[in-house]
Amino acid sequence: KDVEGNIIIPFERSNDGTRLSADENGLYFDLHTYGFPIGCLFSIDYFVIDRGSEYLIEDRNVRFVVE
Repeated sequence: KDVEGNIIIPFERSNDGTRLSADENGLYFDLHTYGFPIGCLFSIDYFVIDRGSEYLIEDRNVRFVVE
């Protein structure tokens, strides 16, 4: 989402569209930023489903600008 709280890529439960991938080094995701507004500040949130419990993590330490 951008710093104003607008969601750019919504969480998607069907088709695993926003699910994390995993390999021998751990969890990861590819973020394709084409189409994002240039010069805006963004943050990343994580929607976690763990053993039936759901919660949102707003990662305030990860912020980036698309140039």
